[in-house]
Amino acid sequence: MHNMDFTSSKTPPHFDSPILVGETRTHVWIRVRGRGSFHVSSGIKRFAAHMIAQSKNSFIIDLEECSGMDSTFMGTLTGIALQVHKTGGEVQVIAAGDRNRASLENLGLDQLIVIRNEKPGELPHLDPPHDAGVVPDKSESARTMLDAHQALIEARPGNFGIFQDVMEFLEKEIHESEGAGDSSPGE
Repeated sequence: MHNMDFTSSKTPPHFDSPILVGETRTHVWIRVRGRGSFHVSSGIKRFAAHMIAQSKNSFIIDLEECSGMDSTFMGTLTGIALQVHKTGGEVQVIAAGDRNRASLENLGLDQLIVIRNEKPGELPHLDPPHDAGVVPDKSESARTMLDAHQALIEARPGNFGIFQDVMEFLEKEIHESEGAGDSSPGE
């Protein structure tokens, strides 16, 4: 496996990424600017997986500039938290604000993720992830959304009723997508 630089300056300087990442000796930082949504979830998931593969298990998610979150985004954070808890790590959300805090608490995520309203102190140097301009294909997006909603249910089984229809739709979409990819032209 080659070492990927997830904080590379290869991103064009004019690109205004909604996600900035960095790390200190003790924490991995992810700052969200604008809405935390399914649009940014695949990139966050890839970045977090890379960091977890390097035995990083303490994440700080800075929501100071985050205007709101959808369920896929919250599920992506939940998936990260579930992974790092297995190794004794944790996910902290800082500068959540009342609206984002309420969204996380309504899904029971405050039982898994440490939520703090205080503003971040001095931040490490943050850059867009190396793949910040990459738009995930339909299959990756659907898989990220399904994984996120499964994480929300794993974290709190009571969320099943809320997301059952979404999960069924995504499972069908993934199945159809995989089925289309299996056939060869002319068959």
